[in-house]
Amino acid sequence: MKRFITSITVFSFFVLIFTSNVYSLDVKPAPVDYSKIKTNDSPVWGNDVLIMDSEPEGPISGVRASNGTIWVAVNDTTLSAGRGLLFYTSTNDGNTWALHPTAIQPAFIASEIHMVKAGDSTICFFRTGTTIYRFNVVTNSFLALPEASVGPFGVVSSSTNSLYIFFQSAVNSIRRTGSADYGFTWGNGGLVTSNTRPTLSISSLGDTLVTMYRLAGNTSAITRFRYRETAPGVLATAGASIAVLTAGTERDQYNYYMFGAVHWVIYTEGITPNRDIKALVSTNSGLNFGSPIDVAINPNRDEFWFAGGIGMGMSFNGLDLTWLSDSAGTTAAADRLFYRGTDFASPNSFDNPFGLNQNPVTGSDTRDYKPSVIELPNADLGVIFVATQGGNKKLFWDRFSSVTNITNNSSTAESYNLSQNYPNPFNPTTKIDFTIPNNEFVSIKVFDVLGKEVATLVNKKMDKGSYSVSFNASKLTSGVYFYKIISGNFSSVKRMMLVK
Repeated sequence: MKRFITSITVFSFFVLIFTSNVYSLDVKPAPVDYSKIKTNDSPVWGNDVLIMDSEPEGPISGVRASNGTIWVAVNDTTLSAGRGLLFYTSTNDGNTWALHPTAIQPAFIASEIHMVKAGDSTICFFRTGTTIYRFNVVTNSFLALPEASVGPFGVVSSSTNSLYIFFQSAVNSIRRTGSADYGFTWGNGGLVTSNTRPTLSISSLGDTLVTMYRLAGNTSAITRFRYRETAPGVLATAGASIAVLTAGTERDQYNYYMFGAVHWVIYTEGITPNRDIKALVSTNSGLNFGSPIDVAINPNRDEFWFAGGIGMGMSFNGLDLTWLSDSAGTTAAADRLFYRGTDFASPNSFDNPFGLNQNPVTGSDTRDYKPSVIELPNADLGVIFVATQGGNKKLFWDRFSSVTNITNNSSTAESYNLSQNYPNPFNPTTKIDFTIPNNEFVSIKVFDVLGKEVATLVNKKMDKGSYSVSFNASKLTSGVYFYKIISGNFSSVKRMMLVK
């Protein structure tokens, strides 16, 4: 479909295009038999939602802005003028998507893309050639960073909304720089180390940064270095570097996740097409780690391109992890994204894995189709990924939700009512029926025995009628819970029991 250009602004190498179209216990779980896991076998995951009806070229990245809008940056392959960078948005937690009327053009391929949130700003960083560019999607401000990068880079925001970038400046050198004004100006951070491949993560406290890198000339030894923010845009080293993993089997993907004193190192081990995913866990802020934990260990399958996020909901605080499982030597229909989560209270214990998507994902490929994880309210989350539909690769979204659906059973009701959930006891899903005789605001929330709110099932204005709401408690522990409805002057509380 033809796109009409309404205005053009030139910035150095790029043109900004506005289009008129809106398009430490050592736990070793037993290996998982993936042949017995059904696709999308858990009711907490929804259907694949189409974001872009064409194959992206290279990496994708997403972020949820402070106002709730989800942004996705992706290389474009459809503009007649050549490939550029497009942005898709969703204002309803991924239910529908639209092409944002801003694109970056002309022909180029961003070899790396990172979307970040800093205060009310949503910023896209991407690299093409040896230049890292910063683009604020809210203000449409655009600039090139002053230092060249020849390899991977990582970017995060801190609790002061400062931005920090660690990047490979030469074959065996990593440098860093910081900005206290949303990326308009950058300081001279200097050399980090003469090693390669940095990755970057930031703690839940917001002022501690960790970078990890592999030793020069070594494909398996991984070192961690920690920094503390001393002023907006300024970092200072916080302790000596730590050898997280020593030389051994090749490890080509790795990342660091933090929540308070609990730290996870997730990494691949082995070579294509038989890579596995493992984890190291520390419960003392990374001072030391336990033995490796098997996350995805399966013969004849390639487990890779993992992506994670820290879920911080009312009932769940922990690590959400998704990865691509490639059925090496078999049909593409068996290639899926899988999910496992682990709670902050028991960080060594991962949930049982399950497939989350209907359309098969792209297996081993020269393109970087690593999924992007978006954390949502109430410990829900979404995943952006590339999958095959009708023989063509497309960009999709799938969502985990504790509330799977709200069904309107009838548009007539003469009185208020809150029914007992069914089944009860339940594991892990149950339904709750309720009726309201007026068009008004309805709130239904779930509480534990201590009165702590653990889930919000309904919180909106509704038309009068009879409804059913489905609740999934897969991230809650066994026990007694209470659900309460408030609608107009009516309120009611009932008891339910989760038995796992």
